[in-house]
Amino acid sequence: MRWWRKRWTTRLTPPRFPYSERAIFNGPAFWQARSEISEPNSKERRCANSLGSNLFFKFSDGPLITGEYTQLQSMRFAPAFGYQPNARLSFGLAGIVEYSNLDLGNGSDWDYGFGIQGGAIFRPINDLSLGLNIITPRKLEFKKVADFDNNGSLDDLDLAAPLEIGAGAAYAFSKLLIEADVKWLNWGDADGYKDFDWEDQWVFAIGGQYQPIPKLFIRAGYNYAKTPVKDNDNFNGGAGKNVQGKIIPSEYYYETFRLIGFPALAEHHITFGIGYEFTPTFSANLGYMHAFKNDLSETGTDPFGNPVVIESELTETAIDFGLTWRF
Repeated sequence: MRWWRKRWTTRLTPPRFPYSERAIFNGPAFWQARSEISEPNSKERRCANSLGSNLFFKFSDGPLITGEYTQLQSMRFAPAFGYQPNARLSFGLAGIVEYSNLDLGNGSDWDYGFGIQGGAIFRPINDLSLGLNIITPRKLEFKKVADFDNNGSLDDLDLAAPLEIGAGAAYAFSKLLIEADVKWLNWGDADGYKDFDWEDQWVFAIGGQYQPIPKLFIRAGYNYAKTPVKDNDNFNGGAGKNVQGKIIPSEYYYETFRLIGFPALAEHHITFGIGYEFTPTFSANLGYMHAFKNDLSETGTDPFGNPVVIESELTETAIDFGLTWRF
């Protein structure tokens, strides 16, 4: 079970179009906000999701924007098996079935994606473990989800979860476990994300687990990953942008779609957790994650040739609670 809170702010500041947008979401870990506009020329728009969160748009004769409604839900099933040829080496392999839904405000679609996850753990000495992990891309094809070229009919969009390669090391002391990991995500070749100018990403993480008394575990961690969202300064609002064969009429609309619909800007994350093992087969765990605020600013022109600045910032907080039974 997860409680999740995401706050993002996007500001558009062309001379003739002062615009401010703020959002606070409270709910499970997927994005869901729907515009509800009662007056076409209203000075304030209120958006609400089905979970009771509120999203406000405030503007004064502002330009149209894109990306104000984005929802991506995903469920993953991964039946796995392992093999241990000796006491120091083990292998694992899983088949991944990913079932996802994409809704960009004009209609939604579900699709299945398939991949493979493989890994190995080697223990050169009793207290040291070295690991290697790879997850193949999972391609998803969503039908009729957005009218990118503004021709009156909905277009398809392909999205692919990226290739992931990771490695890590863990060392166990008497009551303390320390682990460090590094992971590479190939966003630059992933369908959909590469079309929205995402770049490959390295994720660096370190964490520890301390056992002060039997059955009680205290955990803390930190990770850093530079945002994969590319900074497209000097974009030309008078030019179109090709997205999977469809021409978005203006780079201005393309940029607002990227920074409002897919604002993956957070870079620094901290985590804390606590776990208690009631029996050898039953345990409970509570976790907290906070992603510190980060922003991205771009300059360019709107569809009329006026200078414009798009600024977007993001912060996230999540609390997880889980119960584990071992059979």
